[in-house]
Amino acid sequence: MRVHATENVTATLTSEPGRQPEVAVEARTINALLSLPPGFGGQKRDDTANPEQLFGGALTGCFAFAVQYVGRRARADVDGLVCRAEVRVGQARDLGNELEVDVVVELPGVPQEQAEELVANARRYCPFHRAIEGNVRETITVRGSDRGAE
Repeated sequence: MRVHATENVTATLTSEPGRQPEVAVEARTINALLSLPPGFGGQKRDDTANPEQLFGGALTGCFAFAVQYVGRRARADVDGLVCRAEVRVGQARDLGNELEVDVVVELPGVPQEQAEELVANARRYCPFHRAIEGNVRETITVRGSDRGAE
């Protein structure tokens, strides 16, 4: 692999008596306090995020950049591009935890057929998508200019 970028991220588990454990995540421009989602015994807190939210943000952000890249190469109007993800974590058959993700890509300035082609091509440029491909149950829905919101 020819490396284009390297990022260092540190996660530190902290635990105080009477409080849920937290993980402090630090990177160059990110400082986030993570807590367990309520479904895992955590408490909903407005001042924290959870790993699934960070995963969804990383996946959709990276995928949006990939769609923009292939759109630019195809001279397509990708203005207004929106990429959303619903990330679910649940119990697998082996009783361990696994992820599922549904991604929706909206390209309001691109006809549906071309939008689908751009998204298909973008899959190879998003390392997050490549990492989960075959490992995480994923659906990708594409909405071009002639499809609209459903």
